[in-house]
Amino acid sequence: MRQERATRTRRTLLDAAAGVFDRDGYEGASLTRVAQAADTSLGALTFHFASKEHLAREVGEQGCATTRAALTDLPAHPVSSLDWLAPYTLALTGLLDRDPAVRAAARLTRELLWTAPNWYAAWQPALRERLADVSPAELPPGADPSTLTALAAHLVAGAETWARHQAYHPDAREQGCLSSTEDVARILRLVLDSGPAGAHPTGVRRG
Repeated sequence: MRQERATRTRRTLLDAAAGVFDRDGYEGASLTRVAQAADTSLGALTFHFASKEHLAREVGEQGCATTRAALTDLPAHPVSSLDWLAPYTLALTGLLDRDPAVRAAARLTRELLWTAPNWYAAWQPALRERLADVSPAELPPGADPSTLTALAAHLVAGAETWARHQAYHPDAREQGCLSSTEDVARILRLVLDSGPAGAHPTGVRRG
């Protein structure tokens, strides 16, 4: 019973910390603010996490683990390697839209100068490796695998910022703004539908 209670407390603290790191960043976060968000005492927090650095690392690990788990659910062997780009990118932006821990992991990676746990390292190598197998005949005019990898990385980075804005600024949704995933889907259609493989080669449908 005591172990279960400790596990629940730790889970609550990590969830609260994810929200604080996501919204305020590493420098803006404090253990006191996390304890307040978790509705617990500072002593209870430091019993589980001795420092802000320790807490940030645990949140980053959580975000990376969630990301890796979500990406393993994607089809392993699409007809074309290029067909993997849009679902992969949209899976990442979907996580950023929904999960504060994933957004926090992305933000902490940038703010802590890419030290471990590195959120981008949880997904970029697999994308780069898969796109390296794309046949030149499949590529949109003027594109190459490194350019498409960079495209995905920039779209994901932008999606992180927009998803955070929507999470903490209710006026964004009230004004009818699209989610970051919806925006990224439209951009991918624009770029990839021009490819020689035919209409909608990645399966991103027109809305």
